[in-house]
Amino acid sequence: MGLLVRFCSFHWLETWLKECAISPNSLFREADWLIGNHSDELTPWIPVMAARSSYSCRYFVLPCCFFDFHGKYNRRQSKKTQYREYLDFVTEVGLVCGFHVEEDCLRIPSTKRVCLIGKSRTYPIIQSAALDEQRARYISRCQCCSMTMPESLTLSEIAARLNEETLKHLRNEYGGLQTLLRNNHQVFEVLSGRVHIRDWREGKLSSGEKPGGTQAEQGAPSKARKTRLCWFAIHHPQGCPMTSGSCSYAHSVEELRPPQRVPKNNPARVPPVDFGSHKEPLPQIMR
Repeated sequence: MGLLVRFCSFHWLETWLKECAISPNSLFREADWLIGNHSDELTPWIPVMAARSSYSCRYFVLPCCFFDFHGKYNRRQSKKTQYREYLDFVTEVGLVCGFHVEEDCLRIPSTKRVCLIGKSRTYPIIQSAALDEQRARYISRCQCCSMTMPESLTLSEIAARLNEETLKHLRNEYGGLQTLLRNNHQVFEVLSGRVHIRDWREGKLSSGEKPGGTQAEQGAPSKARKTRLCWFAIHHPQGCPMTSGSCSYAHSVEELRPPQRVPKNNPARVPPVDFGSHKEPLPQIMR
């Protein structure tokens, strides 16, 4: 949803307020302001739509959920909070669209109350065509960067994408990149020297597993099923890739079963369970 407001010479009898569902391709030639109040997927498009609508159109946006031009916003660095980084991204969009972007903090009862305002342009009206091309290139570049990520990378390729300060932090805090990947094998999988994002929907067998049966049956012994919360269901923005019925781990507190303890002197006790696929929350650097 987007909120379109038109003010006419500050005479309230002439003010027109309209609320409607809009898309990124919507244009409002007669609008003075485009206002995005917690506009979710539409947030980065608000400056673009204002710039395309008319040279005199301005915008106000209050970012909340993190979206870019095609889906969930992917973080670029770990030195800033996710909220601060997203605000900087939306500010960058406004600058590319040719606005002088101002930032302010609203007095509202919310943790996300920073608003961004574009009231004036950085270019004369005769350069509007050139700015249109600049905006189109920027949006295309952002979409390509997000949609053409490789399926796997070698360790050297991953290391090359990290700056020296980050690599030093990995060595000091986690024992290096390889140790970090190994300790978080619920997320990463290394095959033939290449690092992949693990897909738990694939029923691949690992050493010690017997063929046959579903992944849920292989993921944890029957006495351990649903005794711990699913890491993906709790922490991943898209949830667990498996259904609740096929996942070995509980997708909610209601699904949790009490753990069944076996005396240590019992020779038939259940062997140690590897909860690697759904460990406790990842270290801060992996969030």
